[in-house]
Amino acid sequence: MGRFPALLPVEGGQAPSPAEAKRTLEASRSLSGEIDHFLTDLLERNIGGQALESAMTLQNRNMLLSGLCDTLETFLTALETLVAPERYGLSGPAATSPDEEAKRAGLADTLIEVAHLMLVTVHDLMADGDPMDRSLLHSMTSDHSETMEGIRRTLLRQEEAMEQSERETLFEATRTFEQLVWLIRRYSASVSPEEVSAHA
Repeated sequence: MGRFPALLPVEGGQAPSPAEAKRTLEASRSLSGEIDHFLTDLLERNIGGQALESAMTLQNRNMLLSGLCDTLETFLTALETLVAPERYGLSGPAATSPDEEAKRAGLADTLIEVAHLMLVTVHDLMADGDPMDRSLLHSMTSDHSETMEGIRRTLLRQEEAMEQSERETLFEATRTFEQLVWLIRRYSASVSPEEVSAHA
């Protein structure tokens, strides 16, 4: 979880190349798979009481983490064509005019900044259990589906000259962003204050 925020191409920063980000996510998925095997084996040993509850909680959280890896990879793939290649330390010709590129990147930047903040905050919550982090995450991950749909409609009205492929990419970015929000909400809800205090 701690490595995820750095994968996002935040404006003013430099993210790993798409290929590097994919390798990072593949490594995280591999580790998640190993953890799942361990927890499954543990649960098959007929443990009980607090140990059973903890193992089931960790298994559920691990499944959410695996889902985060998959969704974040899809999100990053969509972003590749929406932000300037310089954010990945790459160079390339501009595909559109500066004005068109700025409009197209506007929504992408909003999604990137919010996703980055959510991932940093959930990592901080895991580290110290600050109630303010929990409150902030709850606020950021509340149901914004109607708002997101409005953003998509507004953007598409403004971008009548966009190619169909670009519209589809923007839609995919917003769709996967909503999935990220849902997964982060579920993940943070699985972290109890008592659990963080016990490991502090």
